[in-house]
Amino acid sequence: MVVRLIVASLKSGHFAVAEFRKHRIKALVRAANGHEAYLAIIAEGVPDPQVFALLLDCVPGVAADDWQPEPSTVANMSPASGEIIWSTLFPSEVATAILDHDDQ
Repeated sequence: MVVRLIVASLKSGHFAVAEFRKHRIKALVRAANGHEAYLAIIAEGVPDPQVFALLLDCVPGVAADDWQPEPSTVANMSPASGEIIWSTLFPSEVATAILDHDDQ
């Protein structure tokens, strides 16, 4: 589910959203011309940090230590009420591999 959300955000340039049990999970890939891309995984209604850690672990090519909680100076995102946001630099080779896998 997480990878499918990332693919949808990569293709649309917007948030991709999925309902998961009683939770809402979002992915957003954001890139500015000439700058590195950022990936944000946002969860609403996920009170268990271990569940959120599992969601982040689903992203191939991104190590656990690469994730930053938001708000931070990295992606400059602020969580809305009830949201948890973690972001990371999103290497283009990881994005390409995810898109290539989706096309198969």
